[in-house]
Amino acid sequence: MLQEVTKAALRQICRGGITIAHTTSTIDPFSVTSFYEVDLSLDYIHKEDMVQYYDDDQTALPTTDKHCTVLKIDLLQSLLPMATTVPAKKSVEITAEGQAQWLQAYWFPPQIRKNSDITFKLQGKSNIQITCKNTPREDNMPKQLSEEHWISQINAVLKKIEVQDLGNLDAPSLLNSIPDQDSDGRGIINLREMEKQLSIKVVFCDNGHVLLVGQKTKLQKKCFVVRNMLSHYYWRLSGKDVKF
Repeated sequence: MLQEVTKAALRQICRGGITIAHTTSTIDPFSVTSFYEVDLSLDYIHKEDMVQYYDDDQTALPTTDKHCTVLKIDLLQSLLPMATTVPAKKSVEITAEGQAQWLQAYWFPPQIRKNSDITFKLQGKSNIQITCKNTPREDNMPKQLSEEHWISQINAVLKKIEVQDLGNLDAPSLLNSIPDQDSDGRGIINLREMEKQLSIKVVFCDNGHVLLVGQKTKLQKKCFVVRNMLSHYYWRLSGKDVKF
């Protein structure tokens, strides 16, 4: 089990950034490698952290192949028509990034659990790649191979999701300044727990902005502690008070 503890620890240290690649898709249920299922069941690693393999030839799932269909959806494209100025364009770029991060955290996993033949991957800041393993069908093309189907599904979900831009808080530096846990029990661990409880996402953008993403009612009524934590650590970082 040591390797599973190591995977969980590295994912925590890297704050969610880990890729796990097994050397085969056929894993004996009594093998040491099969212990990865423990981490999955405890939510220490996620299915989307793992490299996908074919069941037939044990080669890594490619981006283009006769065995699969790859769909690419850019969330920014649906927002750009509303942006008629340069500031508006920058604003929708931030919105698309926030939406993509929320989908990766809360929409990708249940979709993958529903169908093991489909994988989701976030490319760049707002591009979603959906890879569907092809299966022989005598009837019409399965809906999971239709780009229109997934665009419709994503749009329906995002109608309920709001992206709040808290402003330029020097996000990369702010994130690095937050400890795993301070003497009051606050920190990254606590923040991630609150994210999971509320199904929200705090996004630290490369351009310095910090976003709160989730259902509007939750952002308005249940995120006081999250906002207070971000304000506290920004004050410690910059010496400036900020209110959201």
